[in-house]
Amino acid sequence: MGERDSAKVRVESLQSCRYAKYEGGKKSNPREKEDPEKGRAAEVFRGKWRAVAEDEEYLRLKEEHRRRNG
Repeated sequence: MGERDSAKVRVESLQSCRYAKYEGGKKSNPREKEDPEKGRAAEVFRGKWRAVAEDEEYLRLKEEHRRRNG
């Protein structure tokens, strides 16, 4: 998985968390209780992001990319 893919998974994780906590994902409209279904979706995305962030091949490729491209 590429660095852009990892960033996309991270953004999706943050968005899913926001939708679980705020009606329509808008911080000005908090829910009284977190939506359990959306909370579970946020956990799935968070788990996927952690898996990518800890993947040895991904980390190696990320470092290689940074060395080549600054």
